[in-house]
Amino acid sequence: MTKKSAARLARDEYRKNNTAWSDIEQLYQANNALLTTVSEQVANFFAIEDMAAFIPADHRNKTVSAIRTLSTDVRAFKEDLDKIHATHAGRSGPLKPEEDMLTVIQLSEAYLTLETQINSVVTPIYHYLLSIMEQATNKAAALAQNSETPEPTAVPA
Repeated sequence: MTKKSAARLARDEYRKNNTAWSDIEQLYQANNALLTTVSEQVANFFAIEDMAAFIPADHRNKTVSAIRTLSTDVRAFKEDLDKIHATHAGRSGPLKPEEDMLTVIQLSEAYLTLETQINSVVTPIYHYLLSIMEQATNKAAALAQNSETPEPTAVPA
């Protein structure tokens, strides 16, 4: 019997100990968490009663448009993400020797491409909304602080 080369030994060791499917699942989970976090933060903020009143007047129309756009984009990216995930649902752990490494590479590229698209489309809108949310929060806090300040009383002469 011939002795295996170092390259074959390394390949066999990789095949036995790799985490390919777990790595692919982590890519799915990271992208899913990103989309969920963005949509939940914006939804939770604007669900606060009367918070919309603190949005600067010159930004209200743009803010409403940004929320609608963000919602549509997140929904579309979530559908794309779920389509990719469906192709490897139920697989976990190491890549078995009979499985095609090319499939794992293609899935990885699909997730990374989608992540790049999410970052280029969703992130600018999200950052805009974060700045509006910060302005509204500061305005509400200032108003609350001013309303909690007791009225000055006249000092008797």
